[in-house]
Amino acid sequence: MRKSLFILVFWVAVAAGGCAHSTTGEWHERIAAVSTSQPRDAVNPETGEPLRHDFADDEFARPLSRETAFQILLNTATFADADVGYAGTKSVQVDAFQVLLRQPDAKAVFSDLLDRAKTAGKLYALCAFYLIAPEEYGTAEQRMLASGGTVDQQIGCVTDRRSVREIIRSDDLNAVRLRPGETVNQWFARAKPLGNGAMFDISGGAIPEMFRDAR
Repeated sequence: MRKSLFILVFWVAVAAGGCAHSTTGEWHERIAAVSTSQPRDAVNPETGEPLRHDFADDEFARPLSRETAFQILLNTATFADADVGYAGTKSVQVDAFQVLLRQPDAKAVFSDLLDRAKTAGKLYALCAFYLIAPEEYGTAEQRMLASGGTVDQQIGCVTDRRSVREIIRSDDLNAVRLRPGETVNQWFARAKPLGNGAMFDISGGAIPEMFRDAR
């Protein structure tokens, strides 16, 4: 009788998951994308101006956890610069990028974003590949270039729709092209661009370096 009762309790525990191994994959794979409830052409009924709300516009507890950081880059539709807004503060997207970049499994995390994120999140993943997996950057870049399209890019207080190709690999003659180990300031001193201006893109290294070092 006691033996039968023990077997019954054992199988109830297994059925409840008490002794079973998790089959849900890595921590980031368990985070699902959220659906967008606001269409792109939604407008303010009072002003007629376009309504725009990004997942990254919500309030998040700081410092960001790795899970929250992943959610932000998985769901954002805006490729935000390091410094945004009138005060020029670090964007929550770049904050999230830095949190994920510090994770011991950063390569797997950004590979997942490259597969599942919206275009903006995929661009952040491409920046990470430039920094932590240069041997795989070329393949990831070609994948993004082949997808084409446009994305909302926020620089300072301005958000514009820009070509994905131009963000990745600019055709501007003054596009920054960093040498291995070179900083953007060192590039300016070496290249001496016309008008002392330059275009930042991902493939030349300026955007990934800027995101990594933003304070």
